[in-house]
Amino acid sequence: MTVSRFLLPIVLLAFFASLQVCAQNGYVVGEVSDAYMQEGLAGVEAALLRDDSTVVAKGESKLQTVRMTDTRGNASVVVDHYAGAAFRLPVPAEGAYILRLSKKGYETKYLNLALHWERKSRTYDAGGIVLFPMSRRLGEATVQATRIKMYHKGDTLIYNADAFQTAAGSMLDDLVRLLPGVEFRDGRLYAQGKFVESITISGKDFFNGDPNAALKNLPAYVVSKLKFYDKRGEKSQTLGRDLLDDKAYVMDVHLKREYQGTWLVNPSVGYGTHDRYEGMLYLMRFDERQYFTLSADVNNIGQVRERTDIGTIVDANNDRELKNQYVKASYFIAPNKKFRFSVGGGYKHQSYRMETETSTESYLQTGNLFTRSVAGSKTGLTDVRGDLMASLRPRKGLFVKFDYAATYNKLHLDGWDRAALFSVNPDGLMGGSALDSAFRSPIPVGLAPYLTYRLSQTQLENSHKFKQQAQAEAHFALGASLLRLTFNWDRNHERLERMEHYDLRYLRRTSQDADDYRNRYDDLTNDARTYRAGAELTRHYGAADAVNGQFTASYQYDHRYESRLNPLYRLDFLSGWGADGGQALGMLPSTRDSLLQSLDRFNSYDWRTRINAHRLALQWTHQWALADSTWMKFSAQLPVTYRHRSLGYNRGDASYPVKTHSWLAAPTLTYAYMPVKGDKDGARSRWSLSYALEMTEPTLLLLPDLRDDKDPLNVSLGNPGLKNTLFHKLTLGYRHYDAKRFRTLEVKANYNAWQDAVAMESVYDLQTGVRTNRPVNVDGNYATDVSLSLSMPLDRAKKVYLSNSIDGRFSRAADLNRTKGAGSSTERSEVKRAGASDYLGFTFSPVSQWRLSVKGNAAWDRVFSRSEGFTTFNVYELGGLLELHAGLPWGVDLDSDFSVKKALWLFQCHV
Repeated sequence: MTVSRFLLPIVLLAFFASLQVCAQNGYVVGEVSDAYMQEGLAGVEAALLRDDSTVVAKGESKLQTVRMTDTRGNASVVVDHYAGAAFRLPVPAEGAYILRLSKKGYETKYLNLALHWERKSRTYDAGGIVLFPMSRRLGEATVQATRIKMYHKGDTLIYNADAFQTAAGSMLDDLVRLLPGVEFRDGRLYAQGKFVESITISGKDFFNGDPNAALKNLPAYVVSKLKFYDKRGEKSQTLGRDLLDDKAYVMDVHLKREYQGTWLVNPSVGYGTHDRYEGMLYLMRFDERQYFTLSADVNNIGQVRERTDIGTIVDANNDRELKNQYVKASYFIAPNKKFRFSVGGGYKHQSYRMETETSTESYLQTGNLFTRSVAGSKTGLTDVRGDLMASLRPRKGLFVKFDYAATYNKLHLDGWDRAALFSVNPDGLMGGSALDSAFRSPIPVGLAPYLTYRLSQTQLENSHKFKQQAQAEAHFALGASLLRLTFNWDRNHERLERMEHYDLRYLRRTSQDADDYRNRYDDLTNDARTYRAGAELTRHYGAADAVNGQFTASYQYDHRYESRLNPLYRLDFLSGWGADGGQALGMLPSTRDSLLQSLDRFNSYDWRTRINAHRLALQWTHQWALADSTWMKFSAQLPVTYRHRSLGYNRGDASYPVKTHSWLAAPTLTYAYMPVKGDKDGARSRWSLSYALEMTEPTLLLLPDLRDDKDPLNVSLGNPGLKNTLFHKLTLGYRHYDAKRFRTLEVKANYNAWQDAVAMESVYDLQTGVRTNRPVNVDGNYATDVSLSLSMPLDRAKKVYLSNSIDGRFSRAADLNRTKGAGSSTERSEVKRAGASDYLGFTFSPVSQWRLSVKGNAAWDRVFSRSEGFTTFNVYELGGLLELHAGLPWGVDLDSDFSVKKALWLFQCHV
């Protein structure tokens, strides 16, 4: 009895304690930071309350630690002030709660939480939360902290989006352009000198490898942070270890939590003078599992606001009067780490008018010739496309993926052009345009002696293209090896109808001259199919911190079949269809028999090509640590391809069969040295030297020994004796990144040389103006360039940022020119080109709401040759841009820009 009385309280206490433990079936976690400094806030009291304000759980935030390696390779654990201080609170059960965060000197924050556990996960992540410090008044001054723009977390570079003020309606690419050390070069995105290969959202590839889709579709105001780092690829994820060639430098965009799971709508409408209009719509919904976007654009202000090159959201067409209609939708879902699926589609219609004027000077030993031309067109383009992707990782060591895309393209074109050839420079001979004078009747007396011919053309073109692509791949982990199987299939079909009135008139007649009028109708059909299958086996060896490397052996089989049928009809062969027939462009004979009677058999053709290729490649990559903890890396690739090609070409009543067999090698050797201790991947500093050799075959259609005079003024000949081309490339590079000062320096030098390059031998008839081109092999072509780029902040607060890029280049291109007629000659022409350019930019941001950018560029190009009569010319170009953004009271933003561009051409004659 005494024992029972003693045990009863213990049993009851254990029973209620077990109930309490069972009730605590989840946790709420999160990170809290200073809203301005973006530093983690330790000692914040985190409390979980019920609706009646009773406290369920309490805790304090603690700063997180990270393992760091200094420049000497010494490892240490330090406090990460920028990661956000973490807290963790137990939750008794699912339901509605209130999260309270409080700290002395900061405004208390309350968040409503609706907790529901998903499957095995019983943790609710409240995400990154910021607290605003209370203002402190010191006399007449109010002191508040400023926001940190950028910082490092290990090898990850992080930008705080709130520290960069963007105008209303700005998209992600507008925000990216403001990030210090991040820039667009030739339409490609670079961060601290490294090329950004992909853009992800919270680590997920919602845009299926299309960086521009993210830059175009995401509003800037929803972005919280942007992280730049090397992401492990699919092969490394399957194998479970990092392969040496399977990392991609990515920009990972983190959205503000309040915008996740909500619909975002961003419409804009504009109307101006001369009936100019524009309208854009953007609709998006994003959460941790799925993503949906809808974008549309309608305008007649000459802008294509859709996918172009990476980072180009607006493609301005100032040379044409363009109307653009565009809509695109996409959906992506990744419910877990095992499955991903995306589907998308788009429609585009463009109509535009354009007119161009061209002045050309042909350099000949017997005297230069001058061409003046003008061309205009009215074009309508319709494009419909769709794509889908599915990937599955059902278990560890297995990955499969499938992609499919289809595109339909329809084009309608009405065009015209006029051209005239002169034996002297016609500018200044007559008042007004020399080309207009050449088409007068009668031709002005002062111009007639120098006018060789005049040409007028009108065209009508309709085309339909349908393209399909499918790709499948599978990865299998076999111990320390990875097997990758791939299959690709492409199918293209094209139907094109072109009608043309061609009218060539000679003004200085000789016995060889004859006016030429042609009423032509082309009916072209093209089909192409490609199959490609391959297998790749990669074996990794060694330890990650000493010596390691990998061997890769691969085999790939390619088969391509393409056929083209192009009957050409000369309607002017028919009675009443000649120059004086009055038949409108686009009209065809009413019967099939009449059309067949006008068939131009010699210039009608059909051909079929078959290409079978077997490619075997071996690759070895080895890297090792030296005694001083610096690293070296060596890589060698040796792909060898055997290609069998056949061409069945029929023209007129003749056949021109061609068959080639080639062994093609493309070896590459690369050496890299990382001089900073412990910097294995060269993220801080890297020297590299590489050499590559590539063997290429001449295009099959250049090999038949035939004559094509479909264009009377430009005759083409084939050359069955063409040789394969050897291409050599040598590259030396150095990159240094100072993570403490955010300073990037990059130097690169390239040398390219070609052996047996394919060039055109041109024979020019001085009497008729007919140019006959024939492909030949030439030696002596090379190109070299050197570039240096530097970006860095000029002050500790990183309010002033400098970026500078300098490059120099030199090249030599050779071809053969020959003249026919009085004073005919043959010469090898070597044209050399030298140039240099410099881009310099300063950005000053005293506060986040104000930004001043000053950018300038200067370029010089010189084209010269030792050929007699060649005119050497230099081009100087200067440009400048001044941009100002100011955040004014009442939510008003002021944006202003001023640009200046000036080009000057200097001509010098060499005899």
